[in-house]
Amino acid sequence: MIKSLAINISEIEYLEKKVTLVLAIGIVLSLCGYVYLINDSIFQVAVRKETEEKIATVETEITSLVSDYMAISSTINLEKALALGFVEAGHSAKFVSRETGSNLSLSFSQ
Repeated sequence: MIKSLAINISEIEYLEKKVTLVLAIGIVLSLCGYVYLINDSIFQVAVRKETEEKIATVETEITSLVSDYMAISSTINLEKALALGFVEAGHSAKFVSRETGSNLSLSFSQ
């Protein structure tokens, strides 16, 4: 009986060591995962801040270009267009015509 108790105690101690080892490995892996996720979160916040700054810069450039476009487009009129060499197309000009089905053709009528 004492022998069987000694064997049972040694088996229990062996199982305790195994469980302790598995739990220790689990804790270490959990800590590594936690550190990785925190690091990744911080990195993503930094990237987001840089991206927002770039978006603000691009929006400023677009606003400036739109303002320039509006200023230039307000100076264009028919006389200036004709002076620059533009010719009115007239009423007989066709650019795209659909003859049958889904076939498209490019035609010029003069």
